[in-house]
Amino acid sequence: MYESASSWRIVASAALASAASCAGVSHLHSSDSDYNCSDNGHALVMHSHGDSGIVVDRTRPTPFHGLQAGDVILAVDGHAVVQVEDLLKAVRGHDMTPMTLRIRRSSTEVVVSWPHAELQALFPPPPPP
Repeated sequence: MYESASSWRIVASAALASAASCAGVSHLHSSDSDYNCSDNGHALVMHSHGDSGIVVDRTRPTPFHGLQAGDVILAVDGHAVVQVEDLLKAVRGHDMTPMTLRIRRSSTEVVVSWPHAELQALFPPPPPP
C-alpha cells in the first residue's frame, strides 16, 4: 500500500464515531469546495485547495477521526480527490467496506482507514428534497 519509511498507517477506530460525529449536526455547510460540520463541541472544517487536494482547516477534538488541522486529503481508495465534492461523492457511493484516505501530514504521507459507521457519522446523508 503506502507503507514506507516516510509514511505510516493510522487506523481510526469505530469507537470514535460514536463519541465524536456530525450525525446530530447542529451546523452543516457544504459546497463543491467547502465542508463545515459542527455538533456538540465536535467540528470538522475542510476546503478545496486548487489541484493540491482537500485541506483540513480545523478539527475538534484533535485528532478527529484520524484527521488534524493542516492535513491534506490527496486520495480516497486510490483515486485522487481535489474538490470537497469529490470526497462527498466517494462517501455517498461507498459500500460497507472501510474507506482508505491518503493524506499528506507535514512532509509525510499517512493512510487513514474509516469504517462504514464512521463514514455515516462524519458525513450524514443529505436531507430529502
